[in-house]
Amino acid sequence: MRLTVSLAAVIAAGALAGCGAGATAGEDFDDQEQQVAEAIGSFQEAAQRRDTAEICRRMFTPELAKRLANGSSCEREIELAIRDIDAASISVTDVAVEGTSATAQVQGPAGEGSSGVFELVKRGETWRIEDYRPKEGADS
Repeated sequence: MRLTVSLAAVIAAGALAGCGAGATAGEDFDDQEQQVAEAIGSFQEAAQRRDTAEICRRMFTPELAKRLANGSSCEREIELAIRDIDAASISVTDVAVEGTSATAQVQGPAGEGSSGVFELVKRGETWRIEDYRPKEGADS
């Protein structure tokens, strides 16, 4: 399996684990933090719909989409990554915003490989996913 597919699979596993409502449940989030959590929720919903074009063109930064494509297309790599992944539950447990950069800590059920950190950047009024780092020791 190519490295890009592995990265896409990790990102997709984080996305497919649950619905947007779970991602936006942070009662203590301020406005900017809530927007970040909602971006993760929207990403999860698009992944559940298998809307790879929406994910690659509107939710990822162009740099991440290009990195995932690596000679193919972002849409194709995400499609391959999510085709056999089932949905589970996930929640955004913490969000940190610094200017136009943010991190969102996510927690999935044990053994799902969906615990980690999404890195986002604000482009205009929209938060876009720039990267995903699985939690050390999480299945991937």
